[in-house]
Amino acid sequence: MKQRKSRHEQQNQEESFVKTYLKPVGIGLGVGVAVLFVLLLIFSLIISAKDFPSGLILPLSLFCLSVGALAAGFVSAKLAGEHGLFYGFCCGLILSILILICTMITGQSYLSVTGIYKFLCAIIFASLGGIFGVNQRRRRK
Repeated sequence: MKQRKSRHEQQNQEESFVKTYLKPVGIGLGVGVAVLFVLLLIFSLIISAKDFPSGLILPLSLFCLSVGALAAGFVSAKLAGEHGLFYGFCCGLILSILILICTMITGQSYLSVTGIYKFLCAIIFASLGGIFGVNQRRRRK
């Protein structure tokens, strides 16, 4: 006969889930969004100060997104210490969903070729960041 788990055991499992999965992904996303914000701020200041062609805006924004996603995947996998591809993919997926929400709020169309590029960049670079984060050597003290 299957025994029911006590409240204490259920609470420990919930805390374990949060510590194992949600904490690394949340911290990684925070770092990734901060990196993305800082890079976009720097490039927007450069673009507004100088005369840039409008054709450079999309590549610069994709570059910023790629670096932010790489940072998010790297930090989350580094904190988790294992399953870098999984943590990176989760960060890239959530980052893509955040970008989708932001573009829907501003009234732009995300379901275009540009939106697909953004989605793929976020997923691929966050997954690569996760792989790099897990495979980086630990520092010796």
